[in-house]
Amino acid sequence: PVCNEEDNIIGLLDITKVFHEALDKVKHYSSVLENLYSALAGVQSKPDPGASNPLTVDILAFVNALHEKAPLPDLSMVMDFHAQTVVILLMTTVHDIVKLTEECHLTACTSQDHGHFMSKDVVLQVIAAGLDGIFAVLTR
Repeated sequence: PVCNEEDNIIGLLDITKVFHEALDKVKHYSSVLENLYSALAGVQSKPDPGASNPLTVDILAFVNALHEKAPLPDLSMVMDFHAQTVVILLMTTVHDIVKLTEECHLTACTSQDHGHFMSKDVVLQVIAAGLDGIFAVLTR
C-alpha cells in the first residue's frame, strides 16, 4: 500500500506490474546488446584490409572492453538467489506474517498448506475486508 503522511492508505503499488516492466526493459537491453555484439562479431570475422588502421584496432578494443563491462543480462541481474524464504503455518496471524516479511525485506511468504501469501493479499483480503491483522489468521 501507498500511504500519506497520516499513514492513511491512498493507493496500491502493483509490484507485479513494476516487476514485469523491469523485465521488459532487461529483455530490450539484452536484445539491443545481442544485436550490437552480433554485428561487431561479423565485422571482426571478416578479413580486414585496414587491419593496420589504428582506428579499427581502437574500435575493436573498445568493443571488447564494452562486452566485458556490459555482459548480456540474465535473470541473476534482477533476482537474488540467496534471499531468505519465510515459511509460515496455517493459523499464523497476519500481523506476524507482515513482521516476518518486513524483517527479511520480502513482499511474500510461503505456506506449505496455502501457497504464497503476498503483501497484496494483506491489502485485498485483510485491510479491504476491515479485519484486524492482529486477530486475522491464515486459513485455507
